[in-house]
Amino acid sequence: MLVLGGGVLENINFPSHSDTTFLFPFSINYTESIDPNKKIIQDIAVKCGFIGNSKSDIPVNYSLTLKLKIAGVTISPSFSGSASFSCPLKASDISGLGIDLSGLLNGS
Repeated sequence: MLVLGGGVLENINFPSHSDTTFLFPFSINYTESIDPNKKIIQDIAVKCGFIGNSKSDIPVNYSLTLKLKIAGVTISPSFSGSASFSCPLKASDISGLGIDLSGLLNGS
C-alpha cells in the first residue's frame, strides 16, 4: 500500500448516549520520489481533465485508526473505505512542480 497523506484530529468530546459527527482533516502529499515513472501524477492530470480527457472524480482508498480514551482505557477501532472528490488543482499546480503536462501525455 502506498501512503500519500494523512491527518490528525484531537480532543473530540463524545457525550454519552448521543451521536457525534466530526470532519476529519487530511492532506495528500505528492513527491516525485514516490512516483519515479510519474504514473500517479499522470493519473491525477487525466482525472483533472488536463491531458486529453474530461474531468472526473479522483478516487481515494483510506484507512483510519482511532485512539479513544474511555475511563482511562484506550481503544483503537479501525475503519477503511473509499471516497472520491473533484479535482482541487489547476494545471499550473502541476506545471509549477516542473512537470511538463504534454510530456505526461506521452508517458515521459
